[in-house]
Amino acid sequence: MWTTLDKLPLASTVIELESLYEQLCFAQCNASQGQMLHAIEPLPSCITLQEAWDRYLQGKTWTEKRRQTVEQMFLNIKLFLGDEPVDTYRSRDVERALSSIAKLPQRNRKPYSSMSLEETAGLDVPPELRISDKTVKEHLKLMAGLFSTYLVKEAELLAKSPTEGVTFKADGKRFGAFTDFEVKEILTGAASKPDWFYWFAMIGAYTGARRSEIARLTKSDFSICNDSKRYYFKVTQGKTAAAVRLVPLSNELIETGLIEYLESLSTEYLFDLAHRNPNRVTDLFGSLVTSGSDAYGDRLVFHSLRHTFITKARMAGLPTSLVQQYVGHSVTGAGVTDRYTHRYTVDKLAAVCDAVKY
Repeated sequence: MWTTLDKLPLASTVIELESLYEQLCFAQCNASQGQMLHAIEPLPSCITLQEAWDRYLQGKTWTEKRRQTVEQMFLNIKLFLGDEPVDTYRSRDVERALSSIAKLPQRNRKPYSSMSLEETAGLDVPPELRISDKTVKEHLKLMAGLFSTYLVKEAELLAKSPTEGVTFKADGKRFGAFTDFEVKEILTGAASKPDWFYWFAMIGAYTGARRSEIARLTKSDFSICNDSKRYYFKVTQGKTAAAVRLVPLSNELIETGLIEYLESLSTEYLFDLAHRNPNRVTDLFGSLVTSGSDAYGDRLVFHSLRHTFITKARMAGLPTSLVQQYVGHSVTGAGVTDRYTHRYTVDKLAAVCDAVKY
């Protein structure tokens, strides 16, 4: 306003003063309109998520292994967030993305290892085969690094990060356990399903083995112990070193005809269909479970057979370390004594499966 007045001549009469006043009002009006026009001009388009990621990577000195890990996490993030301008994301978008990421499978497990990321995104992946809660939190940490650290603080492209205030809470529902009556009903119902599924369910109920472990079983995994003359199978791989173990078979499995079933197979895998399509087990098992949760509200799924088996074995008063080795849990440490202690033999481990009856 003072600049405009400086440019106007001094008034010597009332008429000139009125004229100068009109000029001043006109100048102020034009200035206000100019400010309004400037305010409603659209902001320039912001960079996309992929463009921001490419910039974020510049100067990073990660190891090759770390770079591969974060690149895979970013692909997961982009799949569920989309490649949109970074200023369009909100906290709810991040929360929804995390929820979807938590349902992704572990990509080193079959059959997911041979699928594309897009193919795995729509699958009903069993909880025990999903990525860990820790991995999901790593995704959130990576998003915070991209949005909060880089785009807000370093590049100053955003005023606020959509990750601000977002936390990941794991599913609070535990796996439930079946009653003896429910297990008997399930196994009776399984007998009316395909033969392979009946034996799949029987092994789950009488060994507590994980679904993925049962699906990978081959005929060559089965042997007989020379000392105890007990049949057992060997779990040859797992998510931890403790998962690799010998699992004696209960008399119930032997007397029902498991060995005869093995000998009748023409394929190496006991459960070839389950090995190729784990969701088939989920579908068939789900058709036999009348309720999705137990009396405590905990989930009832195939993995609940494992919880049931372990609960019954512990209730039988067996040593915890014996039960832990049988089911493939890490054995509780005993200090330096562990260096001199070897694993339990098949005849000792057999006490675990012998204690579980329905």
